[in-house]
Amino acid sequence: MTAEELLERYAAGERNFAGIDLGGSRANRMFHPQLSHADWRGINLCGANLEMVDFSSSDLSEARLFGACLSYSCLFGTNFTNADFRYATISYSNCRKANFTRANMQGVDLTCSIFAHSIWSANDLDDAIMIRSNFSKAQGWGRGNSYNALYWDTITPDGEIIKGPERGD
Repeated sequence: MTAEELLERYAAGERNFAGIDLGGSRANRMFHPQLSHADWRGINLCGANLEMVDFSSSDLSEARLFGACLSYSCLFGTNFTNADFRYATISYSNCRKANFTRANMQGVDLTCSIFAHSIWSANDLDDAIMIRSNFSKAQGWGRGNSYNALYWDTITPDGEIIKGPERGD
């Protein structure tokens, strides 16, 4: 499926795009496809390959992203309020200023992603993987609801580095 087809089908009212492959190419180091500055509220992208996709400044509130791959993606300023990220992969991604309020992040892999100045509140981070993740100046991020989460060289909002490896309580 192309980005243009996804845009057309979403505009026509379709919301279930589980398992689609929109992955970009790491070889030419460009984000593909461009899906930024768009309204994707309530979209179902469970199990989708969204590697290297640019969703910057988009609204993906209440999106279903269970098991999706968003590695190497640009998620700058994206709204993920109430999104379901269970067991998704958001590694090596730019998530600066993104809003993850009440997002379910259980089992998510956040390895080497930047969440600086992002917004977090009431998140479930049980079993999450946070290796070399950067949460500097993130609002509301805490180590509360993170049973069995893995922290390793993780930068907290106040600049502390959790050397690890360390498991959440």
